[in-house]
Amino acid sequence: PSRAWHVIDTPDQLAFLADRLRAVPRICVDLETTHVDPRRATIVGWALCWQPGEAYYLPVQGPPGSTLLDPQHVV
Repeated sequence: PSRAWHVIDTPDQLAFLADRLRAVPRICVDLETTHVDPRRATIVGWALCWQPGEAYYLPVQGPPGSTLLDPQHVV
């Protein structure tokens, strides 16, 4: 089986993904965080999928110089 993992790290890519999500009845969301304790954790990225073998990662925090999305736009 083929797999496709997509990084969504620009506002245009995020808008395209948002349009696709409007037609999807159900999605799986996984948060990548800085800590396992939710009271101490900061979200660094959102992972989304709605069909087997294809997923999207939306980075909102990373090393200096990384291309990241504005966390307020992802929520």
